[in-house]
Amino acid sequence: MWHARVSPFSPANKIPADKVKVLVKSIKDVLNNALEQILKAQPDIISGEVRDFLVVHQPRKKETPGGKTIHQNEIGGRKTYYTDEQEVFE
Repeated sequence: MWHARVSPFSPANKIPADKVKVLVKSIKDVLNNALEQILKAQPDIISGEVRDFLVVHQPRKKETPGGKTIHQNEIGGRKTYYTDEQEVFE
């Protein structure tokens, strides 16, 4: 969601169609990059907890590459990481 600049606090049915397209492309790009990074770091496995390459979703990271603060919150019992760069659709 950070890659698409969509806030995790946006109700799914409020995200405009053009932003949904951006989000779908971002999901594909992020997952493909994750696959590449995991295979590069540990070519024998594809599952696990290798997350060093994630831009925002890491407890120890405090800022994005652009210098924006990374916030952490719990949504539905799960931690989520987000920045003020992400747009909330209501």
